[in-house]
Amino acid sequence: VICYLPILFTAFLNLSVGALLPFLLIVVFLQLRDNLKVRILDVFVRVMAISLFLSLIEYLFIVVTSYNVVVFSSIPNDTGSKTFDQTLFNFIPLESVVSLGPYSFFKFQSFSDEPGNVGTVCAFLLYVTSECRRYTFAYIVFWAAGILSFSAAFYILAAIYLGFSLKKKNLRFLIVGGVLVFELYHYFQEVFDLLIFGRFSQDNLGSLDNRSTAEF
Repeated sequence: VICYLPILFTAFLNLSVGALLPFLLIVVFLQLRDNLKVRILDVFVRVMAISLFLSLIEYLFIVVTSYNVVVFSSIPNDTGSKTFDQTLFNFIPLESVVSLGPYSFFKFQSFSDEPGNVGTVCAFLLYVTSECRRYTFAYIVFWAAGILSFSAAFYILAAIYLGFSLKKKNLRFLIVGGVLVFELYHYFQEVFDLLIFGRFSQDNLGSLDNRSTAEF
């Protein structure tokens, strides 16, 4: 019955056909045994970590050298509002590249059409991997991918995560983390100001989402 209801009311609720499949997959996942859920989650975390790691290596290489191997060029997104060059492990948004000195920055988004998707997923995966030692590599990758996505969602969710984790972390962790954040902002202040803090510099909430402007 639960699986059939969204199909029955697709037109009534003005849902897209593509929205049904994720819903059905969630319903099926929730019906699985707990041990099978854990195994699926383990595979998902490991695949995400490896995929994002390869994307990060290529992303940093592109930013530093401005060289990339384009597999497909000028690929539009679903709405046609953006176009991307597809490299080996990344989508590069052609309208959102920011030049700062000799470097060309763009929000890290791997194979997603929106960096906010990467940032949000990475933020939630921090909660999943932080207390498990076998996920140390994945934990570091998710931090790096989230930071370089310049996603406001990631920074907000990561701040909440750190707030709840303070009592569990020792003083050394806090000092190292504080120094790292300070150094990152010191060297990439223009990037952070433009790609993150600029999102909150609007006069009203209605214009907060300024990703459609040329800089983004």
